[in-house]
Amino acid sequence: MRFLNITKDDPMSQEVALSHTQDETKTDNVSPFRKIIGALVVALLLTAVASVVPKDSKADSVFSAAGLSPDPAAASAYGVSYFGSFLIDGIPIYNGNYGVTINGSGQYVRTVQGSFAAVGNVCNWHVTAEFFDANGRWYQTVRSPTKWGCDRSNGFRLPIYSYKHKGFMCSTLKSKGTRITSVCHSIF
Repeated sequence: MRFLNITKDDPMSQEVALSHTQDETKTDNVSPFRKIIGALVVALLLTAVASVVPKDSKADSVFSAAGLSPDPAAASAYGVSYFGSFLIDGIPIYNGNYGVTINGSGQYVRTVQGSFAAVGNVCNWHVTAEFFDANGRWYQTVRSPTKWGCDRSNGFRLPIYSYKHKGFMCSTLKSKGTRITSVCHSIF
């Protein structure tokens, strides 16, 4: 990188600073494959965010950090988990994501919504919401119907409308009966 000393009184330095010559332009060493992968990742993330944000959510909702760590459901909570990664130059590229919103207040849970977006198809899928007490003991599972066929993005809102024990809820995306990934939220 080259720095120019530009002064207000020197018209030549102002002209040099405003010009952009070929020798100052750096060549782009990024391969076309990496550009395509980068564009796909950006498109996937934008699709995922659009597909998991509930239509009735408020713009000021606080989205929690991604992963399986439980998040409080004081009003509602959102979390996302990524699945199916491969590496390019040591950088993980994920095949898809699963976002989960739990709506409620305190121990009252209204709905659990799970949505996914994937590069490839997710076939014969369903989502679950499993409830655990504060000691980690399972006590209830709510399951969506199986969506037969294949989708690249979709989701399902599970109606709960009841008080739950203090503890946590984990929602799982399953394809052909096999777990793909899960997201968990605290209930207190």
